[in-house]
This record gives sequence, C-alpha cells and structure tokens, in this order.
Amino acid sequence: MKPYLFTTGTIFGLAGAIHMLALVRGWRLVSSDLGFVIENLLLGAIGLGLAWWAYRLTRTQAVAR
Repeated sequence: MKPYLFTTGTIFGLAGAIHMLALVRGWRLVSSDLGFVIENLLLGAIGLGLAWWAYRLTRTQAVAR
C-alpha cells in the first residue's frame, strides 16, 4: 500500500502545484476574472491537501510495521 500512497500523493501534489502555478502566472487576470482565482485556489488546496494526507499515511504505515 505504501507505493500506492506515494504515487497518488505525488500525482495530487503535482496537480495542486500546477494549479497554484497557473494562479501565479495568471495573476494579471485577478482583477478581471475572480472565478479563475477561486477555482485555482480551491483545486490547488485540495490537491496539496490530498498529497499531504497521502504522505502522512505513508509515514504512519512505516511506523506501524
């Protein structure tokens, strides 16, 4: 289960980082499109949160054995 958690954590982390990068790169759109900002903040936070959770579960599984 540890390789699965590591893989999904990496995928979610990359997806979250890409959304945060899109937010930073599209910062000029902030004044014109608030939906863009909210969408990328939510998707980035969800992706990074799931990545953090997967890595935390990976560490607890290593200790449990």
